[in-house]
Amino acid sequence: MNKKEKSIAYKERVLERIKQAIIAQKFPAGHLLNERKLAEEMDVSRTPVREAIQMLELEGWVEVFPWRGAVVQPVTIDDIEETFQLRMAIEPLVIDLIWNKLGEEEIYWMELFWERQLRLSQEREAEKFILLDQEFHLFLAELTNNRRLCQFMSQLRDTHLRMGVEAIQQETRFEGTLEEHRNIIDALKNRKTLKARQAMLDHLLATQRSMIRHIKETEEKREKK
Repeated sequence: MNKKEKSIAYKERVLERIKQAIIAQKFPAGHLLNERKLAEEMDVSRTPVREAIQMLELEGWVEVFPWRGAVVQPVTIDDIEETFQLRMAIEPLVIDLIWNKLGEEEIYWMELFWERQLRLSQEREAEKFILLDQEFHLFLAELTNNRRLCQFMSQLRDTHLRMGVEAIQQETRFEGTLEEHRNIIDALKNRKTLKARQAMLDHLLATQRSMIRHIKETEEKREKK
């Protein structure tokens, strides 16, 4: 690996670690990212940390203030609405593209995703539950064999993970998500395409409402302090 490749690898590793810390709320909204401290903790120079923070600013995760540093930005209602507008356009299309491709193996994996999420819901493992939720949706997308569609879904993944981890801990979305996924799986197993499309839309709408409600409740609590 040459010097340029090492630099890119360091930046990507640092970027992923900071993102994961934000998703897990180790770096909550309002947290000030300290370049020097992050570099020490990750055992890298400050250059890849600075480059990673620049990428995070471009993606809307942080805002950089002169002479102060980078501050983690909160998830907004606009973020949620924009993300779900895209998901509600794409994921019913996924159903249309895969319903006649499902065999025993694909159904087995869908059931396995559901069973794993059930165990995580019982343990109230929010971060792992949401991660598996996204893996389920990406699994369905991959069955389309549409490379561009899969790439686009992957780009939405990190933003949605952050939104989901914040919201699910405040509500009964564990049970709701399980029921909604069950409806999607059952409709696909029975080759009921329209029912599966509607189940997917119902799931996305319920998730969107849950996240927006969480944002509003968080803002109300902040205003009362």
